[in-house]
Amino acid sequence: MENRWSTAPTVDAYIAEFPPDIQQVLQELRALIRATAPEATETISYSMPTFDLDKKHLVHFAAFKQHIGLYPTPSGIEAFQEELAPYKTSKGAVQFPLGQPLPIDLIRRIVAYRVAESAARKAAKSAARGPKSPAGAPDDDFPPGIGQPARRALTAAGYTRLEQLTGVRERDLLALHGFGPKALRILREALTARGLAFLP
Repeated sequence: MENRWSTAPTVDAYIAEFPPDIQQVLQELRALIRATAPEATETISYSMPTFDLDKKHLVHFAAFKQHIGLYPTPSGIEAFQEELAPYKTSKGAVQFPLGQPLPIDLIRRIVAYRVAESAARKAAKSAARGPKSPAGAPDDDFPPGIGQPARRALTAAGYTRLEQLTGVRERDLLALHGFGPKALRILREALTARGLAFLP
């Protein structure tokens, strides 16, 4: 069923326009985005279900006759270009064929990346208005050697305090987009210095 130009006023109404099997896929995608961006709000924009964060579009999705479209803006596509290679993409969209499982982990990381972008944009605006902390110190207690991409990745995942990482496995941090081995080593050393550690 082609429903790109739906006139549904809500996300629930949009999803209800499709057959049960398509509804199930749309609800799965909706729940995934909600879980990854819990502070985002739902709306309809461009005739598609849309999640907004800080008054900006975070991601859209839509159902088509043969695929589910995800629209994470051009930056969301560019950042995951290699991993999206198996799928048909355009400047700001990717098509996931119906009849195939959604790439859950990949979609989660794309949405998390967009959340991190939103957080970085918000932080930049705050910095322009003046630092909240002395000398512009970051609003976390991570070691100074942690770069901005890793900080944004941690913030997007909900981590702002070193102690929070005692409930996380190293491999889970490495799965965050923008977080690499160097940041992991620095955090491991910082935890050890406090007598703490990651989950085994």
